[in-house]
Amino acid sequence: MAKGVAGGSGWVLLVYVPRDRRLINQYAGDHGQTTAGGIPILALDMYEHAYHIDFGANAKAYNGTGAL
Repeated sequence: MAKGVAGGSGWVLLVYVPRDRRLINQYAGDHGQTTAGGIPILALDMYEHAYHIDFGANAKAYNGTGAL
């Protein structure tokens, strides 16, 4: 989740990769990027419109990596 507050807008994805039988965290700066062969398990919208009304500019509070 920390990838989501590193700067920029996009999506933070939790992806299952069947070939490797593991979960990976991935940052997608565009709507069309993901791991080839991966199955998205969780997608967190890190574009400002997703959290600005409730959290202002505090993306860390929105995704749970920082204090409210």
